[in-house]
Amino acid sequence: MNKVTMKGILERDVDLKYSEKGVAFSRIGISTTDAKKKKDYFNIVVFFDLAEKIATSFKKGDQIHFEGTIQNNNYEKDGKKVYQDRIILEKILNAENVVPDKILFNDDDSGLPF
Repeated sequence: MNKVTMKGILERDVDLKYSEKGVAFSRIGISTTDAKKKKDYFNIVVFFDLAEKIATSFKKGDQIHFEGTIQNNNYEKDGKKVYQDRIILEKILNAENVVPDKILFNDDDSGLPF
């Protein structure tokens, strides 16, 4: 099973973009803090309607609690292999700025667009 649950603070405003095929996506950065006050930073990718909803509901500094999956995103750049892991956000669990009747869920089983 590939599942991750995270809670963190948005480190920058949501940057909503559209692919050449018109698919909405955003890349967000969050930080988490452990018991020793050490901060870790993570890059998160969001697709489809959920990306649009997050872009209109969240801003830098907001807390976000979500579920997703970890995906390897390996590629070549300038002849060198680049290894990168990314977290794909699939469902919002709770957030301080989202009223319960506005909690966002992505029930789209169509898979990732790219």
